[in-house]
Amino acid sequence: EEIVVEGEEVEEEEEVVGESSLSSAPTVTRPDKGKGVAGKGVEGIPSYSTFTLEFASDHVSEMVMDNLIKNYKDQLQNFVEASSSLNDYATLRGTIFERIAHRKLLEGGSFRTRPLFATTVSCFGMNNSKLPIPKRDKLVFSTVDEVVPNRYCIPTQKNKASFDAFVSPDTFFQMTVAKSHPIIKHGLEKYVNKDDNSDIKFYFVLPKEVYNSYQEQALHTTKGTVLKIRPPWVNRIKQYALEIELKL
Repeated sequence: EEIVVEGEEVEEEEEVVGESSLSSAPTVTRPDKGKGVAGKGVEGIPSYSTFTLEFASDHVSEMVMDNLIKNYKDQLQNFVEASSSLNDYATLRGTIFERIAHRKLLEGGSFRTRPLFATTVSCFGMNNSKLPIPKRDKLVFSTVDEVVPNRYCIPTQKNKASFDAFVSPDTFFQMTVAKSHPIIKHGLEKYVNKDDNSDIKFYFVLPKEVYNSYQEQALHTTKGTVLKIRPPWVNRIKQYALEIELKL
């Protein structure tokens, strides 16, 4: 069952100077190696050297993925696995991986995880464990007031959040194919119960080739600098790596 909730966007508590207004839809941009005449794109039109793919909504992206999996399942899986070293396709690969990861986590199962906040290698090897995740219903939300506990909640405004999915009250998921992905503190605080002392679990959802070497990530401000003033609730964040199998 999928529940989509419409609502007004909550105003940011912190203004980001110089931040452009971004679409809530995933964006894919890849340089074109071909040569052209114009040096810059006309206002409102992308430069000739790039092209952009945008999903109009979560629903549209799911329809696209349904079609790709139905008709090109093997090719889709091979692309995500084989394009890790191709920088031109990094954003496209990341977008497809995110959609696959959402599906896997929604379906539930047992996932390989390891903590990033402690020594994870010993004489017995890496400190891996299996995390059981139950099947959940999806809820696409616009404001924190629309979040329902124990639902798999996906924000519509990706540029306003520091995560790709949230299971209230204390579990965040961030999908990435990159080796580094700092956590933006401001995008988390409105979702955190600051009066609680329990751990805040932040899972980096990763493909196999990134999982084993992934390290604990720094917390950043909205300006991209390392967070120096750490409110007490930040110290409750426990980071984990979570591996996603790409087999569809």
